[in-house]
Amino acid sequence: MQLLGSVALRLRERFAPPAVLTHLHRLELTTAWHLNIFRKELNLASVRLALDDLESDIDAGVWHTLNQEPAEVYTLAETLARRHAPSLGTRTLDTLHVASQCCSTPAIL
Repeated sequence: MQLLGSVALRLRERFAPPAVLTHLHRLELTTAWHLNIFRKELNLASVRLALDDLESDIDAGVWHTLNQEPAEVYTLAETLARRHAPSLGTRTLDTLHVASQCCSTPAIL
């Protein structure tokens, strides 16, 4: 876990802030950290600290949060799934991540 975290931080340092943080990203982080509590890899205090650090980074402008319309994200995800899942083998969550990002930066489409 530590090794992956350090790799992720080095990768993140290559790009100037702010980075986009969607609702789905926040949900994924929250779920992953709490899953680590279940697996006894982290404790609740560490997860609370990580969540507080995330909020501090958002407040400091490291992350740019988006107010997205969930219906728009899901509609685009369904379109992307019909168009690309047969050839790419993507799962729902993969497609939702792409749709979420596309809804935040329409020029990607």
